Amino acid sequence: MVSSGSSFGGVYRSGLGDLHLGYRTVAVALLSGLLIGALLGFATHGGDGAEDAYHASFVSEAVAAKGALARVNARLRLLKDAFLETHPDKERALALLEELERKVETTGNQEHGLVPANGIGAQAAFAGDAACGPDALPVVDDSSDLAAKLREVSINNEILVAVSNKNLAAPGFMLDMWIRSVQASGVRNYLVMCLDDETERFVQSLGAPAFNMKEIIPKNHGTHNHAVSALKFRILERCLKLGYSVLMSDVDILVLDDPFRHLIRDSDVESMSDGYDDQTAYGYNDVYDDPKMGWSRYAHTMRIFVFNSGLFYVKATRGGLRAMVGTAEWLETKGGWDQAAFNEVIMFPSSVHRGKSPNVSRRVMDIHKFSNSKTFFCFMRKFPNFKKKSRPVKPVLVHVNYHPDKFERLKGIREFYMNGNSNALDRFPCGEKE
Repeated sequence: MVSSGSSFGGVYRSGLGDLHLGYRTVAVALLSGLLIGALLGFATHGGDGAEDAYHASFVSEAVAAKGALARVNARLRLLKDAFLETHPDKERALALLEELERKVETTGNQEHGLVPANGIGAQAAFAGDAACGPDALPVVDDSSDLAAKLREVSINNEILVAVSNKNLAAPGFMLDMWIRSVQASGVRNYLVMCLDDETERFVQSLGAPAFNMKEIIPKNHGTHNHAVSALKFRILERCLKLGYSVLMSDVDILVLDDPFRHLIRDSDVESMSDGYDDQTAYGYNDVYDDPKMGWSRYAHTMRIFVFNSGLFYVKATRGGLRAMVGTAEWLETKGGWDQAAFNEVIMFPSSVHRGKSPNVSRRVMDIHKFSNSKTFFCFMRKFPNFKKKSRPVKPVLVHVNYHPDKFERLKGIREFYMNGNSNALDRFPCGEKE
């Protein structure tokens, strides 16, 4: 967001006046959200004796109210988009919206919408909310080298982490490109976990923070991609136990904006999706048809594309820690692809077949902000305003996970967004071929 500065008063009076929706519409929507949030907060305070029955009934109604608030938030997003689209001065419009957010939010740590993202505010309305409470892990002030490095680099106990070895550490190659894109995006709280001395020296030569993991890596640990992927869950476990939340990133990613500005932080795990549209990424009701069953032939199933283990945010909570430990133990005992193990651990419920679930709360990242390469090359690139100078289509980052020509596509994305070459992506088909 652009800072509003001291001229907010004039912007506030004239900005909304230029919009047909008007201040009254926005104000009513905001007040509705605040009222519902207040009711939900009241619902968390139970009585005793004769008040218990009333309290239980009220909490039930609060669940329905929470759904209504989700619709309010959706309406607010439409209002924001309409306001930005019609206002002649984009910077003034952004300044106005930023000031409205600050005035409406009930806590100082919400930065994600006109109404707090969970629709509740400072108090969690339901037990188990990962955003606060006893589930959060405290920062541990121990004497280890890793703890010292995390204290040095982190901001608000959060850190962007990539794990790499010498196979990717060469001038102009993917680790180089990842570091330079992170630096250009303004992120300061990032760290490269290096699996060997060569990688550490290379990272330091770029002026980037590095931490050498060789002393705690098993001697028989391989250097192939899946071995590195398996190790990263133990690294994450160590960071979480020290009280630091981590945005884990593969290096086949180009960062275009500070990703910490776009996280919601209401779940143990917040992950990029392999899905490419609303249904595949956010889930849908898939009806299975078995004609021989007659009137009961239709069975409803829930379908969702997997979380991408190459880009996810894990909070320093007990749920986040259980997810990392469970995935690491799976890979150490059963082997397999880390992304498959990661999803099986966090997605499936407790059962006789699978045992106890780690009970991890989950959120799917916005696919048009945290974009996989199928979403980007097959869909976003076709948006009518993709190449427009004003309000162009620009994700927070792009993960080239769907295409084998990773490096060439990363260079094309960099050329398009960072060097201003509007034709840099034209040569790439949607998939391996159009």
